[in-house]
Amino acid sequence: MPVSVEGCDYTFDNETVFRAIHDYSPSARNLYHVSFFWYTAMGVVLCMAVSLLASLFFGWENLSQMDPALITPCMRRFLPNKFYQNV
Repeated sequence: MPVSVEGCDYTFDNETVFRAIHDYSPSARNLYHVSFFWYTAMGVVLCMAVSLLASLFFGWENLSQMDPALITPCMRRFLPNKFYQNV
């Protein structure tokens, strides 16, 4: 299928495109203009805030009664040691 602009009477105005690109100034609080470097930081802050609010609402878990198998292996060392009695 041939492609041609022969007979097209539309005049292309590059000045309009140039002004639309270079005269644009985003608002100060526009979320869509956040740098992608801040996405992770915003996600961490949001996750921590939501988890803290959920912990305050639902209560804290007693770590000495928690099953260590439910915790990821790299974080198990931060759990308190269980003291078992010798049989």
